[in-house]
Amino acid sequence: LNWIGMEVWLLRHGERIDHFDPSWRLTAERPFDPCLTETGVKQAQITGTSIKSRGIPFTHILSSPFFRACQTANEVSKVINVPINIEYGAGEWLIETKDNPFKSTPEFDLEALQKTFQTIDLNYSPLYGKTEYQFPELEEEDVRKRWRTLLQRLREKLPKESVVLIVTHGAAVRCIPPMLDENLTSIEGCGNYCSLSQLIIDKEKWKCPMWADSSHWEGLIPTIPHADPPRQH
Repeated sequence: LNWIGMEVWLLRHGERIDHFDPSWRLTAERPFDPCLTETGVKQAQITGTSIKSRGIPFTHILSSPFFRACQTANEVSKVINVPINIEYGAGEWLIETKDNPFKSTPEFDLEALQKTFQTIDLNYSPLYGKTEYQFPELEEEDVRKRWRTLLQRLREKLPKESVVLIVTHGAAVRCIPPMLDENLTSIEGCGNYCSLSQLIIDKEKWKCPMWADSSHWEGLIPTIPHADPPRQH
């Protein structure tokens, strides 16, 4: 495969524990910040192996600061030997829902995350700052606006040959590719867990030749029937 110019790949995190066991939220200190299930970890591990076997020459891994995204990124990072950079611009949609009961802008202890996921590079300066990532994001357009800014800064700050993996959430997988590529139509829900979407720059325009593809792990481990109800992230 031949990569010319910047590429960005979106990876949705693996299966989250509260979608498997909703009672988890009842005693959780951070009910909006679940970890992965055992199946979710396997999804992430298989994704890392698939990325390595495809020979995708990733130069950067950016991850949402939420635990489930960092946990997913960590499994991939261990396979392809690229450190994780925490990027607030890739974070969850900051809107209060049953799944994500935000009441305010969440706090993130990056040093504690780095102790758990040692592939995190604490020297990285986010392109979309912590003070910019604020609750509430009342409309999906707020998410699109955040991502427009993040992608523009990627193009301005990183070498043009960069190949960037961004570990993120279902809202981004659902709404960012069709925002960038007018040839895409909307999808119901958010794509499956650990789905990959490829974004490339073609004649100064973003194109999405791959959108929400999870075929690399489907069939290798059981599909979770409740993994992706519409509009969950």
